[in-house]
Order: sequence, then C-alpha cells, then structure tokens
Amino acid sequence: MRLAKINMQQTRHELTFSKVSIEKVNLMTTQKNILILALFFTLNLGLSPVFAQKDGNTPFSLFPRQRLFTPRLADPSEVQLSAKVRTGRREFNGNIGYSVGLLQFQLKKLPIQLRIEGNTFIVLKIESPDFPVQSTDYTLAFPLDIQLGAFSSRLMWTHISSHLGDDFNRIDDVGSTIVFYGDESAYFSKPKKFSREFLQLFGAVNTRKLRLYSGLIWAYHIVVSRLETAESKPWSFQAGMEWHNRRERSLIYPFMAIDFKSRQELNWNIELNWQTGFIIGKNRLRRMRLALEIFSGYSNQGQFLSRKERDINMVMAFDY
Repeated sequence: MRLAKINMQQTRHELTFSKVSIEKVNLMTTQKNILILALFFTLNLGLSPVFAQKDGNTPFSLFPRQRLFTPRLADPSEVQLSAKVRTGRREFNGNIGYSVGLLQFQLKKLPIQLRIEGNTFIVLKIESPDFPVQSTDYTLAFPLDIQLGAFSSRLMWTHISSHLGDDFNRIDDVGSTIVFYGDESAYFSKPKKFSREFLQLFGAVNTRKLRLYSGLIWAYHIVVSRLETAESKPWSFQAGMEWHNRRERSLIYPFMAIDFKSRQELNWNIELNWQTGFIIGKNRLRRMRLALEIFSGYSNQGQFLSRKERDINMVMAFDY
C-alpha cells in the first residue's frame, strides 16, 4: 500500500511537471510570435514616415486604393470574395475576404504599400435541408508590397487556423480522411489541430497580357496536436501564370490562369489549380470572374490537409 501511494504521488508530480512544461512552451511560443509581429510593424510602420519625408513629390498617404501587387487569380488560398461549386463532391465553398490598403509611401522612386487582409473559407455539403458545415478556415495577413515598372513583389506575414464544423458528425464521406487519436467512441469528437504562421516572399512580372509569378513560403510556427509528430517541414514553393485578352474598350474578355504549389510537408508533390473563363468589368479594382476550374492536389482545408483531391469546379469571384 505504501509503495502504491508513493507511485501515485510520483505520477501526480510528473503530471504537474508536464503541465508546467507545456505552459512554459506555450508562453515561449506566444512571446516569439509577439516579437516577430513587433519587429514586422516596427520596420513597416515606424520607418515609413521617415522615408516619406525624403520625397516631397509623393506624400505619405493613408488607405490607398491602388494595388501594387495584384491578387493571384488561380491561387486557392488568395484572400477574395468568391463562391465555388465542387460538382464531384457536392460541396459549396465560400470565401468571404477583403483586403485594405493601410498606408503607402515612397523610398526615392520606389512605391511601398502596407495592407491588411482577412478571409473566412467555409465548406458546406450540398445536402437538404440545412447544408451541414464541413470546416471553416480563418486567415489574417499583413502584406508589404512594392512595385518597380513591370516588376512587383510582396513580403507577407500570415496566420491561418482551421476548425471542423459543428455538423461534421453528420457527414459520412469525410470522416475517414482525418486521423484522430483515442478510442472509436471518440472518433468524431477530436478534430485535428491546425494553426500556423507564415512568412511569404513573392515576385511577379507583368506585361500587357501576361503575368508570371513565383515565391517561397516559410511556416515558422506550426501548432500540432500532442500526439502528432512535431517534425518541422516548413517550406513551400509556388509559381503561376496568368493570361488575358483585354482590349481597350472590352467589357467582357477571356482569361486563363494556372497555379503550381509544392509543399515540403507533403513530400514536394506538385499541386495544380487551373482556371479559364471570362472577366466582366473594365476597372481592375471592381470586376467579376466566371470560370471553370480544375484542381489536382491536396485539400486546401487545413483539417483535411493530407487528403488528395481531383475536382472540376464552377467559380464566381469578385476582384476589388
């Protein structure tokens, strides 16, 4: 009895020590994120008025409307306002996102712009009567953009988190795509932990009808479940091409866009997303896209990251 009591005390001590250790790790991670964000804002906001005062021709401006780095049309992770029907999966995807220019200044003759972006990516099953929610992903980003002639570049900090929908238990065809830990009775009650922060660096070259871009993505902070592997595979590579045949007075004109992505955590397999259709609108800040989309790769839902998908989709998107 005395031995069992001693063992129980030791177990409690170990559990307490583990809990304290986890809290310390979480505190260190939080402090690391705060320091990175503080450095980011210091460089972007603190130094911008100094640079702006050196150029009297173009004053410091707040809330600029013009974009220096235009959105990537075929990138599924782009912040946008769009609706998509995935015909093969009987799913509806909605992006409710917006991008706002915070400030713009010039360093000599180089325009520099800081923006803030937010996006909610929701997936619903097309099932009556109430369209159950499969998952929801949230994105917050702070892009820093520059433009020099036909060349533009973007350095961006991004946070993304993914959450299972409340109605997930009612969706039969997606349960087996998530790995849960625990007994079978708890199989549908333990969603995957998906939260991470990125630094992204992209460059693009624009001509009158063609745009080429490429970039690197570094996930410097990845949150995983306690029983998942913590092996760091943070790097991704992305590239793409866009073409449109817009004439001076065209209200409707064709376009085509293709995006390639390769992620280290998915063994550098190539993911492809291709769109073709029509753009409606003369103003690049206010226009609509209607497109057919073909996707081949891994799911863009964080909860289903390891699921391979091949889809044909109908897309309606608004560029602003």
